[in-house]
Amino acid sequence: MNIDQLNQNYPDLEYFTEPLSESKDYSLTTNGITAEIAIKSTGDILKLSKDHLTNLNDSKKFIKRGFHFIDHCGFQFGKYGEISITFFHPKFNYIDEAQEWYANPLKFKIGNKLFSIGPASPLFVFISEPLYRDSDLQYDFQNFTTIKVTNTSFVTIKDDIIKAIYFLNSYYLKKIGYVSRIYQMNIDYDAIELWNTDEYEKFKKLNRIRIRERYDFLSLEPLKLYNHSQLLNGDEKFLLLYRILEFFMDRARIKKLNELRSDKTVTDNQLLKTIDKKNEEMLLDNLLITSLNTNQKKRLSSYAFHCKLIPSNNYQLLPKALYKYRNSIVHAKEQQITETKIPDPFSQSTETYSWTYIVDDIALKCIIKYNKNEILLP
Repeated sequence: MNIDQLNQNYPDLEYFTEPLSESKDYSLTTNGITAEIAIKSTGDILKLSKDHLTNLNDSKKFIKRGFHFIDHCGFQFGKYGEISITFFHPKFNYIDEAQEWYANPLKFKIGNKLFSIGPASPLFVFISEPLYRDSDLQYDFQNFTTIKVTNTSFVTIKDDIIKAIYFLNSYYLKKIGYVSRIYQMNIDYDAIELWNTDEYEKFKKLNRIRIRERYDFLSLEPLKLYNHSQLLNGDEKFLLLYRILEFFMDRARIKKLNELRSDKTVTDNQLLKTIDKKNEEMLLDNLLITSLNTNQKKRLSSYAFHCKLIPSNNYQLLPKALYKYRNSIVHAKEQQITETKIPDPFSQSTETYSWTYIVDDIALKCIIKYNKNEILLP
């Protein structure tokens, strides 16, 4: 197969060719000057010319029709894409390094797209490490964590990754208190920080065997908001999550109107009054009514009462209190200063954390209720 000749011609790639040639998911064939890499999951074959390999050997990106570098975080070719991610605990969100995945590869499907989160593939390492390695700060790319997706395209790869990160953040990593995001491999030499070393045991909890079927979405905007909110703390996080609620207020209102139209006992005057309700507090109240079931309402009102956010354990008080808290953050007019939340550097109040927990929970319920694509994909 002339691997030895290939390594002689491109000595800086030698470290990466053996894992690629021995992989069960990829195959490497070469005449010593050019190379072909088969991606078995999609049937795509990446043909690299002498110029392509010379560029990689010299730590330069190559240009090839149909192959796309996705910013500084990965690539897409044919029906295959692979993007690097990192993860961290929100209390230590200054960390900006690639991280190792300590669990079995996590797999799920959205329609006909298969996602796999785990250690970087030999192909990813072969393509990326020559471009971004640093002998002191960034090496051993086989220990990086990536999202691999099959049946993607250049048009959809970024949207697909957003969906995958949403499920990572809202279903999997959330259970162990971690957050994921896309990892840009170009090094910021001014922001190098050390990483905790206690992740191994926590990530064992993510081990999964079966491939779970996941639903698709009608809109990406709420997912983008949710993913970014998980990178924030305090009022910033609360407000971004609240924007998800605002996004779905009209959908909830339309659903309510459709229900009323089908109810023969509802008069025209009652329907007109409902249509007229454009006050945001009323829209929020309707959103919570239609998004939460009875048990969820009881649980959230009990939590709010326990945290002293409402004066009694009564769900009817929750929407009004939530809306009032939101206004205390966004409004700072002098006339409203007594109702405005002004940061106190000496305060250790948990109010923001408690409201953020509540609005996070409601946002996820709204995404499930109003953003799930019920159409079965091929």
